[in-house]
Amino acid sequence: MNFAVFRRKGVKPGIRNNNCGIQLSGLDPCILKRRTPKEATEDFAEWAALFSGKLFVMLVAYADESGTEDRTGKIAKVAVVGGYVALSEEWTRFCGEWQTILSKYQAPYFHFREWAVASAIVRRKRTEFSAFQKNPYRGWDLKTLDSFVLELALVAGRGKRRFGGYINTEKFNDAKAKGEFLIGQDPYDYCLKVCFNDFIKRINVCWPDFTEPISFFWDWTNDRNWRRAILDAYDPFRKKDSRLAEITFADKTKRLPLQAADMVAYRMRQLSGKLLRKERSIMSEIDIALFGRRKRGVGPSLSAL
Repeated sequence: MNFAVFRRKGVKPGIRNNNCGIQLSGLDPCILKRRTPKEATEDFAEWAALFSGKLFVMLVAYADESGTEDRTGKIAKVAVVGGYVALSEEWTRFCGEWQTILSKYQAPYFHFREWAVASAIVRRKRTEFSAFQKNPYRGWDLKTLDSFVLELALVAGRGKRRFGGYINTEKFNDAKAKGEFLIGQDPYDYCLKVCFNDFIKRINVCWPDFTEPISFFWDWTNDRNWRRAILDAYDPFRKKDSRLAEITFADKTKRLPLQAADMVAYRMRQLSGKLLRKERSIMSEIDIALFGRRKRGVGPSLSAL
């Protein structure tokens, strides 16, 4: 492959594949520091200028607590891949609003899993553990935790298009045993393809005449096999659709739009898990902010198995 290093002032170099538009570097130009909303907006606009797309797609993948390292799908019962797509101008506006809330609560970033742990501990549903000492929401009271996540959800759910894929891994494995899927086929790979297919459908409905390049940004993971699975699932769609110009991995603690994707993907996983367990669930204020009100059922509409 023909790799080249690209740089801008004050930015560590990353590796970008000139042939297929894939950046595999885990390096990120931002550092975790307090930023003003104006600085966050300008930072995103400068970063976005490095890419060719006018539509920016933010994706985060979540499976059940065992995580995506369970490649058999026997342990994790639910897998969800989901995110948001919006014009780059919308993401620029979003960054200022999101940073305003982070600054208000003096939070370095938003990560739903860490927030959920802090919330569970405050509610006395679990006890503190050593790693919790590094949790950015440690010491927050319940009112602060709840108002923080709701304010962010209101910003995340406004002005963007949501898409995603959900898979019941037990149902998938049962179907594979019946010969409905190829032996050895991975439920997470299947979920990725469902998500990309749902994304294409959403683009064609919301922007039917859009012909410009579309940039994909995925939350960085140190799992090389999972990164490869994402790229392999994406490649057939990219070959069929010339608009899918590039896919880039970035750190969600530093890239604010990925924090919104983290929020919607994690919440979709929670709701999907309740659906699998046949638990009755009432839409919370967070769900209404993220997904809107639904006349029937609870939670988001997802492409699913």
